[in-house]
Amino acid sequence: MPSKVDQNSIRRRGAGLIASDPEKVSPGYVLVAPLTSKQVHLVDTKGDTVHTWTFPWRNGRHARLLPNGKLAVNSIDPETPRPFWFFNKYGGGIMSE
Repeated sequence: MPSKVDQNSIRRRGAGLIASDPEKVSPGYVLVAPLTSKQVHLVDTKGDTVHTWTFPWRNGRHARLLPNGKLAVNSIDPETPRPFWFFNKYGGGIMSE
């Protein structure tokens, strides 16, 4: 059975939910924590943002929804020196709840 997702990657370029195959999607939500953002988004299976959290620091690597309903976020500490310039993108140092 052919995929419902366009296989041409050039046509799929862009931001947001580019493609979705409803027959293969698991029910639920996805947390999206872009590395260059101070926001974390809870997104449904249709690509719609259900909730957004905003933090004072840029996201480090990930976010996790805790059993108590709060969000744990690893953020980049802007005051911490990095040994290599490219570490600025993937840093950490601040854990917020």
